[in-house]
Amino acid sequence: MDIQVKVTSLSCVVFVLLFSPVLCAKDGDVRLFGSDDAWQGRVEIYHNNAWGTICDDFWDINEGTVICRQLNYSDAVYMYSVASFGQGTGPIWLDNLNCNGSESKITDCPHNGWGVHNCMHKEDGGVACVHQDTNPTNTGSCSFDNDLCGYINADDDDFDWTLHQNSTPSFATGPAHDHSTGYGSYIYIETSYPRVQGEMARIISPEVNNIKCVTFYYHMKGETICELNVYIDDGNDRKMVWTQKGEASKVWQKAVIPVKGYSSFKIMFEAVVGTQHTGDIAIDDVAALTTSCDALVPSGAKPIPPDLSKIKSTIRLVGNLSSAGRIEVLHNGRWGTICGRHFHLPAAKVVCRQLGFLDVESIVPCCSIHKPGKGIIWLDNLHCEGREAAITLCPHRGWGVSSCVHRQDVGVICKTKDTLKMVRLAGSEHDYKGRVEVQIGGIWGTIMDIGWDIYDSTVVCKQLGFSGASAVYSAAHYGAGKGPIWLSSAKCIGNETSFSQCNVTQHQIQWNGPWWWNPHRRDAGVECYELRLAGGKSTSEGIVEIFLGTWGTICNERFDMNAAKVVCRQMGYREVVSIKLGYPANHTNGTAPIITRLQCNGGEAALGLCQYVPLFGNIHSCTHAKDAMVKCDVPLPTAIPPGPNPGM
Repeated sequence: MDIQVKVTSLSCVVFVLLFSPVLCAKDGDVRLFGSDDAWQGRVEIYHNNAWGTICDDFWDINEGTVICRQLNYSDAVYMYSVASFGQGTGPIWLDNLNCNGSESKITDCPHNGWGVHNCMHKEDGGVACVHQDTNPTNTGSCSFDNDLCGYINADDDDFDWTLHQNSTPSFATGPAHDHSTGYGSYIYIETSYPRVQGEMARIISPEVNNIKCVTFYYHMKGETICELNVYIDDGNDRKMVWTQKGEASKVWQKAVIPVKGYSSFKIMFEAVVGTQHTGDIAIDDVAALTTSCDALVPSGAKPIPPDLSKIKSTIRLVGNLSSAGRIEVLHNGRWGTICGRHFHLPAAKVVCRQLGFLDVESIVPCCSIHKPGKGIIWLDNLHCEGREAAITLCPHRGWGVSSCVHRQDVGVICKTKDTLKMVRLAGSEHDYKGRVEVQIGGIWGTIMDIGWDIYDSTVVCKQLGFSGASAVYSAAHYGAGKGPIWLSSAKCIGNETSFSQCNVTQHQIQWNGPWWWNPHRRDAGVECYELRLAGGKSTSEGIVEIFLGTWGTICNERFDMNAAKVVCRQMGYREVVSIKLGYPANHTNGTAPIITRLQCNGGEAALGLCQYVPLFGNIHSCTHAKDAMVKCDVPLPTAIPPGPNPGM
């Protein structure tokens, strides 16, 4: 049960049975849930009288910074995805947040809209905030990463606690790494020779004041290591307040000690040697708190997020791109590769997050985007959970123990903020039509034409700066592409402004076989159109002209207020003032193509989603004397100036 929850902007506290507090939240408040640490957890936001979660799509440190500041912490240190603190319940309120980090609250950041998402609760986002400001480090609190923080070994003990990093010297006893980061330090004692039964090691904190709760993490391995004791020493008396005898666990455990009736005292940790010489006792992350322990629950240790800048140097991606390539790890001063055998998604997530990326996009076997490595293969048979701070903390066969060859070297493509934001058209001499290609992890690939329709095409064209799509092509109409086929379907609605907002299905295919089996023969294509108002007194009125290889017009036949609404909205205006039909358009080329029988319902996101018939040369009953004209008014707040933009 999660007891401690931090909520912003509390408007009231109401006491009910047994004086239990009920927190009254207001719209936009955030809280952290799913952890016994107040400074980290699943992010939940209050809206429309209900708490809900935030999807982890494009979840990065900018969003974390805003959330943590909203919760009165100074900053964020780590972002969690894939429901690291358990799956929430209720609505998923926000998705595709795009904060710049300067916002005062998370609702100030751009997003899809309340409740608009394509996520499930297994994608709930979490955050860890900088918490040193709330846990003073100069009053008994210590991470032991840099020094002993003023702790001193006692004069009346038999041997001393030792500051240590990585695993302990004795085999299969002490921790493999510290509790906090995986690369920091902790203090420990060895029970090995020359220690004898009953010997004690004591370490004492500086004097602390007004402390109400002491917490720390401990690791005790070995059945006969005896005991670990904690005392409070106020100068007059030394009182035991906590004890643990025998082997406690093979992982870090959390201890929570309430302190009452003391204004000033020192904390003493005492380790006592048992009957055998196989075991270690370790302590890490001591916190002396001025707040009550009532909301803290002892639990097994959860890894605290690492300072990524300190562990990036032990791993790299080798290739032409910073976010994709062959994985190499540094051990004993030598770079080596990782075998792809039993290398699964959790391991790839650890690699990408260790490198500072949002998440993993895909696992890449050798040798599609990277060449085989050289030298030693360091790791094989990795078994990661996906939450480890570094790939070297995952269980494996041992350093350099592998039967693999370098053609099995594995690589990854890591997810960046720009994933699926880069789109281009290829295979045509014109910039407004061609084979659709998307870039993932810096690598261009194509889209399979399964389900490819006018809605998907419209979004691609809008992202490229055009007004919409006029034609949809399949079966590699603009030639077969090369490289990976990144997507098998897009499932766009048509009102998205970026392809990354569609419910895309990744379907990575690498092909080196014969042409007649080449899946690139199913590459999707598109033709885009541009829209403008010409011949009017201002840019908000004029003859509706559409570019389909050349500029043409729209016949007033069936052109009504619904069609005018779509035109004005595409031109960046909210309202239609009037439509004019049957006016001669002397400035227009008399042989320009004409769109006729245009039928819109008024709700389309683009004119290309309406029904129409193009007339090229066969003028039929429509002439340019019947060109449709509109007058628009009230610009949209996010109006985008018309005009093709081949880039982003």
